[in-house]
Amino acid sequence: MGYTVDSDQQFQIDPITAPIVRDVFEKYDGGATIADIVRWLNERGIKPQRGKVMGIDSVKRLLKNRRYIGEYKYRETVVPNSIPALVT
Repeated sequence: MGYTVDSDQQFQIDPITAPIVRDVFEKYDGGATIADIVRWLNERGIKPQRGKVMGIDSVKRLLKNRRYIGEYKYRETVVPNSIPALVT
């Protein structure tokens, strides 16, 4: 969520889902609980990749995903600033 992959296999910001990701981070930073965020996402019909309802584990994974700060990890190699960051 938040990115697409272009023909060169590079991550690009998805203009449709990136604002949702930013909203999740802003809500969490503003004091909303993960349960509050799950409820907010499900009320809007926003689903994870597999198409089920959004759950607590999905939101936890989203919030812990360092890709959103621009970090790419492949196996044990971490490359900072290699993906367009969605949040600071």
